[in-house]
Amino acid sequence: MISSTLPTSTEIAPAAGAGLAGFTRAAFRLIGMAAGSAALYLLWFAGDLARAARPEARRIWRAKCVRGWGQATARAAGVRLHVSGKAPAAPFLLVSNHLGYLDIIVLAAVADGRFVARHDLGDWPLIGRLVRAGGTILIRRDLRADTAAASAAMRAAFDEGSGVILFPEGTSSSGHDVLPFRTSLFEPAVALAMPVHTAALAYSTPEDTTAPGDSVCWWGDMKFAPHLWRLLQLGRIEAHVAFGDEPILGSERKQLSAAARDAVVSLHASLRAEVQ
Repeated sequence: MISSTLPTSTEIAPAAGAGLAGFTRAAFRLIGMAAGSAALYLLWFAGDLARAARPEARRIWRAKCVRGWGQATARAAGVRLHVSGKAPAAPFLLVSNHLGYLDIIVLAAVADGRFVARHDLGDWPLIGRLVRAGGTILIRRDLRADTAAASAAMRAAFDEGSGVILFPEGTSSSGHDVLPFRTSLFEPAVALAMPVHTAALAYSTPEDTTAPGDSVCWWGDMKFAPHLWRLLQLGRIEAHVAFGDEPILGSERKQLSAAARDAVVSLHASLRAEVQ
């Protein structure tokens, strides 16, 4: 989950490829992302109305539309996906490290699940509609009652047969390390004896461009709109996703959280070794 309380970033260099070519590339990509998102939203809305009396059919339709949106948006943004391991089958709880907003597009393209995200995303113009249409579970993590409500929403998602995708670091980072996990939202997995699946994310960019920690990852005090514009100017972005081989079980949330983080750290270290 992207937090509103973020660590401080370093000064960000302009994206390589800036200039007319970069401007044109970013403009076409932004138009493609917006047009594709609008078309898929309308498709989801029409299909959801047609399935209004069939909850299971609505759930499956929503998952297909979210997967299609992730794949189409990744292509439009110039992101090439590299996946190792196998995404879990719903229902599941999947936890991953968090590098920024691009993570949602990447994981939506390869795994059928509902995201847990910070509450204010649902209020963003246009993006908020997509967030809510995709079944995102919105949460204010600083409010104990809201954490309880999010846990209840996660249980409801499991009961309906959906997967849930969680970024338990509670904020995004530059990708050099995996931050400590917050434990509160592991409670539904403990209560339901549900195994926790793990994944790790890493990005790479061409050698002549700014390092992904500064150009792709969104963290610290980076402003969203300027960062997105620089990102879309990049020639290409390689997104690497690794899924863990075995899920993790635990009878206590702190123990489960620690074991899950160890697994994500191991996956992340392997990814970084391959990417660098």
